[in-house]
Amino acid sequence: MNKFMDWLQNVLMPPLAKAGNNKYLVSIRNGLVLTLPAVISGSIFLIIANIPIPAWTNFMKPYMDAMGVAVNGSFGIISLLAAIGIGYELAKALELDAINGAGLSTMAFIVASFNSKYTLDTANFASSGLFTAIVCSFISVLILNLFVKKKLGY
Repeated sequence: MNKFMDWLQNVLMPPLAKAGNNKYLVSIRNGLVLTLPAVISGSIFLIIANIPIPAWTNFMKPYMDAMGVAVNGSFGIISLLAAIGIGYELAKALELDAINGAGLSTMAFIVASFNSKYTLDTANFASSGLFTAIVCSFISVLILNLFVKKKLGY
């Protein structure tokens, strides 16, 4: 057992620690923390609406539409919150103005959410748009970093 623990500490832990300190991965982790209140509140409404007790189900029938609004309203903005949080955290990690990073990444995500008919597709604001939110946050904040570091009109 000691050989395994020594191998774990000497061979496996150094690269994992290096990956754990990567500013891009840390910004994703810290930025996604902003989505937790929406996930928790949506989950609470989802659980309350779907308790599998027949008397409770009958009691909740008139309120199911309202519960659905609360669930969809909280789960429906997860990617938008992720874009804000990741942009903020990455800008902070790159020593930029964090609010500018959050705003810019949010605008980039919204622009990327337009469809081929040039209308905003809010379906991308749910969890299906998380990858897009991460990519938009990285690209927009890295472009902001380039402009700030090179003093190009900022």
